[in-house]
Amino acid sequence: MSEHRHWTEEELVEALYELRAAPEAECAQCWQRWQLALARLEQERREREVSPQWLAAQRLAIQQRLEGGRRFPLRAALAAGACALGVTLMVWRPDLRQAPVQEAADEGLYQEVYSMAFSAEPRAAEPIRALFEEQE
Repeated sequence: MSEHRHWTEEELVEALYELRAAPEAECAQCWQRWQLALARLEQERREREVSPQWLAAQRLAIQQRLEGGRRFPLRAALAAGACALGVTLMVWRPDLRQAPVQEAADEGLYQEVYSMAFSAEPRAAEPIRALFEEQE
């Protein structure tokens, strides 16, 4: 007599969800557990069955909601943006008085800036050049 290994609960569940082949009728106990699992699955399906009328009503409600085009979120966003702009303008007050413009009449400043900007000698060479200048 050959010994038969019994199916575990996990193997029965895998067979129910078609992840493995259904058990064969080698063992009466395994076959009985398999039939009981199939009966429970069928009962759950019948209890949770949804009528086509209910599904159609749900579908219609969703379509109406999508086609209705609710504008409230857009209006609320625009109102919030306007409020934020108003608060910003109230809090931030630029100084409307003009600062006096000073005329730069110092031509020596312009010459110094020009010589620094357009000098052929790099700025790093200035300290080295100072080493070789004669001290007075």
